[in-house]
Amino acid sequence: MRVLSWNIWDGGRADLPLIVEQVAAVAPDVFLSIETYGAADTILRGLPGYTGTRITARDRDNLWIFSRLPVTHVFPPSFDDFRFGGIRVCLPGGVEVNVFITWLNFSEPWLGDVIASGASPEAIRQAEQVQLSELSRIVGEELPRLLDGDRSPVVLAGDLNVLPASDWSHLRTTQILVDAGYTDTFRAVSPDPGHTWSTQPDRAHVGIPERIDYIFAKGLDVRHSQVVSERLPHHPPGPFYSDHAALITDLHA
Repeated sequence: MRVLSWNIWDGGRADLPLIVEQVAAVAPDVFLSIETYGAADTILRGLPGYTGTRITARDRDNLWIFSRLPVTHVFPPSFDDFRFGGIRVCLPGGVEVNVFITWLNFSEPWLGDVIASGASPEAIRQAEQVQLSELSRIVGEELPRLLDGDRSPVVLAGDLNVLPASDWSHLRTTQILVDAGYTDTFRAVSPDPGHTWSTQPDRAHVGIPERIDYIFAKGLDVRHSQVVSERLPHHPPGPFYSDHAALITDLHA
């Protein structure tokens, strides 16, 4: 099962056709799209054989999940469908997998800037309070309620707007998922810190790797994971299509 998680930046902006070509080249079984914002029809036209599930019901359709696997269940709206929701898909062998997408709020000041400034451990901890609170609710309340005892494998992916606790000792947010039995799929196969934000030249001054996009898995083996932050070779030169890199993980049930 190949999973692609990608914040496509304000509906893909002028690069949406190229973004769709990049997704098609990756050929994910499931594509979790953040900041979709009206791009779903264009994405579906460029991905024959996929269906799209709109997670965010409000006017600004932030979260979508596109799948070429059969969707067997759509979970009812959670505490905030702008930030969290999911579906259940069925693999060719009959194994069902629960797939959840999330977008956590970002902090002001930005956490990466706080860390890069050499701030105290307490200031760093304070800068992740928004993400810590939201993910605590998702893992502690929403997932148990929605899964309702179902023990099928789970994927939770998206833009968490926080750096990994595994790499930054003063942070705690992503450790919530690890403590709940989830694997950070990129970290499981790569010692590289990873860098998913920002891909744009105006963030080159930050000086620390900012990996804020994740694919977590539970009950699945991780075969491969990588960050994609370069344009396809046949596309015109320029900055990457989005301010976020795309993240791909191959999983096996």
